[in-house]
Amino acid sequence: MIKFRPAVFWLPLLLLLTVSKGTIAQDREQTKSDIVFKMLDYDARFRMIFAYSDTESRTYLANTAKSQYLEFKQLLEPNMAFFLSNEKDKLKEAIKLTDKILLNDEVFSTLGKPDYRNDAKPEKGEKLEDRWIDIHKAILYVLIKDMVVRANFKIYTRFSEFAVAADVSKNGPAASHHYADSLLKTAPVELMSYYNSLQDGNNEESRMAIKSLIDNYKSRTGDLYAQTLALYERPNTLLVSPEGQKDDLQLKSKYASSKIWQDGLIREMPETEKFSITIVPNDRPDLRNGIYIFGKYMRAKKDETPDITFRIVSPGLTGVDFGRIRRVPIGNNRNGYLSTITYYCPIKIEVVNKAGEIEKTLIVIDEGQEFKQEFHANYVYPDPTFNGVVPFRSDTLYYEALDKFRASIISRLYNERFNDMAGAMAQWLNDAYGYYKVPNNFYYLYDVKNPENGFQEIKALVDSTDYAIEHLETQETSLANKAVLARMVEKYQEILQRPGISQNVKNLCARNSVTCALLSDQVSRALYLVERCKAINPKDSYARPFNLSSFMFRTLFDDKSQKVVKLPPRSELWKY
Repeated sequence: MIKFRPAVFWLPLLLLLTVSKGTIAQDREQTKSDIVFKMLDYDARFRMIFAYSDTESRTYLANTAKSQYLEFKQLLEPNMAFFLSNEKDKLKEAIKLTDKILLNDEVFSTLGKPDYRNDAKPEKGEKLEDRWIDIHKAILYVLIKDMVVRANFKIYTRFSEFAVAADVSKNGPAASHHYADSLLKTAPVELMSYYNSLQDGNNEESRMAIKSLIDNYKSRTGDLYAQTLALYERPNTLLVSPEGQKDDLQLKSKYASSKIWQDGLIREMPETEKFSITIVPNDRPDLRNGIYIFGKYMRAKKDETPDITFRIVSPGLTGVDFGRIRRVPIGNNRNGYLSTITYYCPIKIEVVNKAGEIEKTLIVIDEGQEFKQEFHANYVYPDPTFNGVVPFRSDTLYYEALDKFRASIISRLYNERFNDMAGAMAQWLNDAYGYYKVPNNFYYLYDVKNPENGFQEIKALVDSTDYAIEHLETQETSLANKAVLARMVEKYQEILQRPGISQNVKNLCARNSVTCALLSDQVSRALYLVERCKAINPKDSYARPFNLSSFMFRTLFDDKSQKVVKLPPRSELWKY
């Protein structure tokens, strides 16, 4: 027997409300509930075909699915006006696909064939199953966008599946009873797991009705199929879409594909200026040449006077102490020897103008920041296959290595520490004095699919946001469009404060606010808005922009008048 594949992601059809409605509204919603029940019913029956290999069971399910589908179409046609415009489109799509399958010979001509599965790839199921999946996908997005009680979605759709199993077990051919009964045995436990997860949005009357039906599934009391339909039709329990509800804003992803020009925040150097990078004392070209500043200006040649000099000042390692030798066990009743080197490595960058005046000092590594490094055999004689600590086998070998390699180790530690900070220094100088042109990063925005349904204002904001981002591409237009993006942040935040806005409107405004703040050099505010965005929609995996870390350095220049700026630890800047 083929294993029946349970539906995990069914259509979000079901919205529980606790407010009372008038008789007309109840009739309207009851009719819609009948339509939904029949739609779920024929979908479940058609899907159950693939659980059976005998012709009788498969034919019975196909015939009853067709019968339910015809009743569904007959009931839907005069009541289509009850549905919202986007719901109508999906219903028509489901009808078009189902007509092709259930109202022609395709299903019924294959039911009795023993080779209904693909012999070459039986794990892929039968071709007819693919056609059901087409119908199922069309139904998937038919009705409600957001539910008051999200857990109700799963419990009601599972009720539909078990209702079909109850009907098959009662009225289907004998060959179909075994599988239908096996489904019904799992119903109480599975339904209770959903029931226990229901949120407080359900009123007591609704909870009692749901619990009562679960108990009946457990005891097999009465006509479970009819009882499930009755649950769907209960006033104030199942309302498919509340009367008077507008179409919600529908989201789509939008990417600004241009490269982003992030100009220097302290001083924008014109094309005519030249700069130099030096290290004082003991100039080391191999170190400073690893630091690049991007811009239209050029690095000064040896015989040229630079307009601005970035003077990297570092005395090298200070306070170096190789520590006391320690004896440590290394196994087989033997001991090894090592010690801990402690040292300081202050580095700062002095920004010196053409007149020799220091305009700003950037503290890369503070004088009081202590570093440690284990002095052991594997550090002196590195093993390319192992980077762990390997103690010296004797104290003699320890002291020999200490005497022989002291100077080279001090030089090595300085090079490692300097190179470790070279990327940060380059990022820092570019954000302050150069420019950072982000290569092919796409800034994620939410856009509006259905502006015609009252969302023209939000659509206009998104279009303005997208235009401004696209025109950050050139230095000439960057500044003006950053000002536009700063205004967009305020407009999105103003909409977020309006009462009664939907979850999708909140998602769009929260997400787009982050992008606008980030690209208008409000990085500190963007960090705050990221947390707000997470609170509004915890499941939004794009709330934190992909390249947020590259913007963190720009927060250091929120106060451009500071004469001394200290670079935080790398872990703070690159933790994003």
